[in-house]
Amino acid sequence: RLMREAGALDDIKGNGSESESLTAAKRRAVALLQFLHQIGVVVYFDNVPSLQHYCILDPQWLLDTITYVLRDFKKHRFRRDRNAKTVDHGEAWCLFLSRGILSEKLLNYLW
Repeated sequence: RLMREAGALDDIKGNGSESESLTAAKRRAVALLQFLHQIGVVVYFDNVPSLQHYCILDPQWLLDTITYVLRDFKKHRFRRDRNAKTVDHGEAWCLFLSRGILSEKLLNYLW
């Protein structure tokens, strides 16, 4: 739900000499993703080990999703806020709004 998987680089199949062509294919795939990231077509972070096998194909989706968490809560309200306000009997919601501390449990309701 957090990200849309584009495919693991480990799944790339090479031709001919397995190790050489597979490594070259992975390098070309990473170079393409880096280029597409630079021009804003996709979101791809090859320098973050936990994210290097994922690519967000729709950057606007990421921006829209982030706004569920990072926003002016007085001006922008969403239906999902009703359920989020009930997490831990409202304590998680109050802590988030007053001190900016977001629990993982609350994040699951907002995201």
